[in-house]
Amino acid sequence: MPVESALPESLRGLLQPGAYPHPVTAVTLIETQLSWVLLAGDRAYKIKRPVVYPFVDQSRLDDRRRLCHEELRLNRRFVPRIYLEVCAITTSAGDARIGALLAAEATHREQALRWRAEHGRIRECHADLHLSNVVRIDGQLLPFDCLEFEPAFRWIDVAEDVAFLHADLLGYGEPKFAAVFLDAWLAGSGDYHACMVLPLYTADRALVRAKVVALQASHVHRPGAANAEVLRQRQQGYLLVAERALHPPPACCLMMTGLPGSGKSWLAARLAAELGAVTVRSDLERKRLASPPGGRLYTDTQTAAVYERLEQCAAEVLGGHRTVIVDANHGSRQQRAGLAELCRLMAVPLIVVQCEAPLSLLRQRITARLAAAQDPSEADIPVLERQLELREAITADERLALITARTDHADVIAAVLGELRLLHLPTGGSR
Repeated sequence: MPVESALPESLRGLLQPGAYPHPVTAVTLIETQLSWVLLAGDRAYKIKRPVVYPFVDQSRLDDRRRLCHEELRLNRRFVPRIYLEVCAITTSAGDARIGALLAAEATHREQALRWRAEHGRIRECHADLHLSNVVRIDGQLLPFDCLEFEPAFRWIDVAEDVAFLHADLLGYGEPKFAAVFLDAWLAGSGDYHACMVLPLYTADRALVRAKVVALQASHVHRPGAANAEVLRQRQQGYLLVAERALHPPPACCLMMTGLPGSGKSWLAARLAAELGAVTVRSDLERKRLASPPGGRLYTDTQTAAVYERLEQCAAEVLGGHRTVIVDANHGSRQQRAGLAELCRLMAVPLIVVQCEAPLSLLRQRITARLAAAQDPSEADIPVLERQLELREAITADERLALITARTDHADVIAAVLGELRLLHLPTGGSR
């Protein structure tokens, strides 16, 4: 077996078993004339070497990527069970990892689109859902003027309708409204899988709006036409939205933790608007999973199922390269470990935001919330007492980046955002 130095320093982390998203006890490196082959567990990973020979030039990254996809496409004709996918190599804390869960965008999005078609996400939609086609009536925002002339144009993915309004809000320079709208739709529908295809749809719809604005700009000399400079700036804005959708900044995961009444959901919603993030809330997913509907919500079995669902939703959001905020108690080491492992496999940073407030205030908030009956949470004082008893403090060996949020302090939002900036995480809601 070749020595470790046969791999570039930037890739030597791939010789460690922890660099892979599946069980690996040892890694064997084989070097060929054109490739490095890593035998890891029951899989083999082939990396194109940046070499140049008279018969092949692999010196450029784009060419190596293209050759990987060609090797997959051509060999799948003969042995599809052997050639699985093209995987991304990512870095976390300077160590290279095989980011299989975020890999192969040429297959990743294609598979997501196929799944949505097979699971009833293609429906008769509005198909022209931008801001000019939304009206406020009696305090409600209502869509109108849907596309009527071609059925094929309106039988689309529901996420494409959502992406149109989302892209238009971003194009008008309203990232917080865009984030709040998207977060609310995902919470209401539970369709977090939509995040896997939203970048593609958002870019597409932003380009549609850019083309419409360009056509409007060609008629600026007509009476009552908009100012040409305003239209030019708006077109550039839409083009920037499309570019950012296809080349998003790095995503991260925030794990909210705290007792009932500690302000987790209140803070998560406000952080989501500031960060352009998606919130996955245990209270909503618990009710979605309740069987039978209206039955007991806080059994051990139900709670375990809820945390599995939260991890699935988080994976789908992160799979769309979007920051996710997982809003749950996360009171036990086991509950925290699942999300921590997911983030490790997906090579995204995980930050714990631990919400705290005096116990008397927790009881006061819970009592007021239950009396108002307007919040998805049904955690009452007995649930608080039980979680107080069972709660396991976060320990150093869990290796979790931790931010403490005192929700009884008026500046808690600014304080948490400041801590995130110190960790060099993006804090702008422009996505």
